[in-house]
Amino acid sequence: MLCYIYFAFFLPGRVNGCPVFRRGKRGLNITEILEVCVGEKVPSTRICHTVPQAVRENAVFVIDIKNSADHRDLTADDNGVYTKHSSPCEIVRAVFRDNGAVESLKTAHPGESSVDGKINSAKVVQYHTSQNVCRIISKVESEGVLARYTVVQYNTPQNASLLSLKAHGNSNKKSEPYYRTKPSVLRKAKAAAQASETPKHIISAIKQEAGGVVNVSSPADIIRNREQVYNACRNVEGRKKSGNTG
Repeated sequence: MLCYIYFAFFLPGRVNGCPVFRRGKRGLNITEILEVCVGEKVPSTRICHTVPQAVRENAVFVIDIKNSADHRDLTADDNGVYTKHSSPCEIVRAVFRDNGAVESLKTAHPGESSVDGKINSAKVVQYHTSQNVCRIISKVESEGVLARYTVVQYNTPQNASLLSLKAHGNSNKKSEPYYRTKPSVLRKAKAAAQASETPKHIISAIKQEAGGVVNVSSPADIIRNREQVYNACRNVEGRKKSGNTG
């Protein structure tokens, strides 16, 4: 008799609809980040086309920031306020094999160029932010161009699913949790304001584009309130002003 035993915990699976590249506390080192972001050694089924939201477990994600997600939206992840920030940078030179694997790697200096197209000088910037949840965003830039993929790693405590989000430090409503709006959404609001749309119409249009009130997937995809529109569009020339707020 043949017995088939399936160990589900070995399978990366998904978190809130986004495919997971790797689970567990061990993140990716510089070599692995280069192989994913530059060498593109990642199965197509493990690539995220949207920003992972509300991640409360140890997981690593690979996001396509060239064809799908905006790299500036990666910080709007529905995890509230991150209080500690750092952005260590490492400049390296790497030789890649044809299969995307790193053959050799060494520290480089700014301004070093490639040799015969085989050695790439790349800047790896890791944005560390922490609260109760630690998030590391790793981007690779070569000759001023970001690599197609970026890596986002989460390291969380055991009870992360029970964490309550805090209000923003500048908020007057200390009881309301803070959800960061995606920068791409705010840019849409500014563009609409330049086209002389009213704040009410801007909020409604962005909400409908995100799927409507019932189907919106994340608070980061919509405008929080009219005040946010006023603040984002305060210096936009030609905007239609409200009689109540200016």
